[in-house]
Amino acid sequence: MQKVLNIRSLLTIALASVVLLLPQGAHADNLPADTAYSDSINTIYSNGFVPASNTVVKLAALPAGSKPRTSTKYKTWAKQVNDAYAKLGSFIPKLLALTAGPSYSKSDPLLRKYLNDYKSFIAAITVSNLKAKVTSTETSLLTKKANALGPEGNSWTAQYAIDFGAANVKAPVSAPTISFTTAATVPGSLYATLSDNSSFSAQALSVTSYVIEWYVGSASATPITSTGTIVDNGYTKPVTFELTGVVSGGTYLARVAAVNSVGQGAWSQFFSVALP
Repeated sequence: MQKVLNIRSLLTIALASVVLLLPQGAHADNLPADTAYSDSINTIYSNGFVPASNTVVKLAALPAGSKPRTSTKYKTWAKQVNDAYAKLGSFIPKLLALTAGPSYSKSDPLLRKYLNDYKSFIAAITVSNLKAKVTSTETSLLTKKANALGPEGNSWTAQYAIDFGAANVKAPVSAPTISFTTAATVPGSLYATLSDNSSFSAQALSVTSYVIEWYVGSASATPITSTGTIVDNGYTKPVTFELTGVVSGGTYLARVAAVNSVGQGAWSQFFSVALP
């Protein structure tokens, strides 16, 4: 018995990866080239490719797709599906023509792989739709193509979301809290440990390092500046700065600013400690 290609099943598999990106609204990436790229993705993919794919899904669900391929109902259905696929495919060259902004260097190759494979799938399945019979070899090839699209599309959308977040990172507008501890020896060391608070999250702000200024005696003194990175600890360990040579009875102040890929953020308030 001739194996019949379950076209509706393949369409479902192929389109399972189509995830509507959240509407971006008014936004501006950190670089104009990033903004131009993400705006185009939003317009062409979210507002074009995705609605066109939804049309294909609706047509694929129609009962006519399961009718004998020689029937009038099936032939009418196949033409409708192919026309819908033609519209869907018309967005692929537009997306491939985009020049990715620097922040999207990881997701753009994934998009291109996904789109080129989708283009190949459309070309194959629209030819198959019009045939009176399909072979098991053809069924196997189309199934393989369809199965690949879901993971590829999901990989792209996941990486795109990461790239989009990085492209829209702003310099921190808030700063961490400082708590102090001292070494037992005098003269000794004063330690300032940084921590998140209700308005500051190092991870959410993609903080890569901190700048701290120490003041001996008062805020009018010449600051002692030091920096420290948090890249290697993955936000799991507290970041601590050390000021050496502190003495009993001394008053010490510190303020800190967080730094991410965009630049240095706002200074914290002054935190002070008087050593007994």
